[in-house]
Amino acid sequence: MPTGGWNRGIPHSQETKEKIRQKALGRKMSENTRLAILKAHLGSKHSESAKQKMREKKIGKSSITDEGRKGIIASNRKRCKEKSSNWKGGKMIHSAGYKLIRMPEHYRASKNGYVFEHILIWERIYNKKVPKGYVIHHLNGIKDDNRPENLCIISKKDHMKINEKYKKRIRELELEISRLKQLNFF
Repeated sequence: MPTGGWNRGIPHSQETKEKIRQKALGRKMSENTRLAILKAHLGSKHSESAKQKMREKKIGKSSITDEGRKGIIASNRKRCKEKSSNWKGGKMIHSAGYKLIRMPEHYRASKNGYVFEHILIWERIYNKKVPKGYVIHHLNGIKDDNRPENLCIISKKDHMKINEKYKKRIRELELEISRLKQLNFF
């Protein structure tokens, strides 16, 4: 007798297969069962008769006509940008904390048409573009504080040095805080 189960390796009779099929009708499979079946059939090919049946039933074919598809695309375009219910006036916050403004025509605009607000403000004040190799620095370190008096232009090289000084000072302060916590000051 085969190992692993009482019926492992023994094929079902046609009568048993029909009973299983009838019992399964209308029942939904769990996701795990569905994945197990897909894994079991991985790499197997459909027979010619199965392919013919699928052609007749148009399984895997979209019932949407080309005209319908064009209509869906057009309706999606109508809901983008200003017409979207999620539109926030062309303003958003970058993942790093900087404010962004939608200006697709700007030379520094990203693929989705947004430019950093601090760049726009600096360029408006000085009436010129930010030169290559330079960045706009926030003097107080607050990335969304775009007041003109808080912005200055600095070379990327010097900006890296400033950032290193800040990082070093932050590490020193963190060590001091941990020492004070050990002395129960916090």
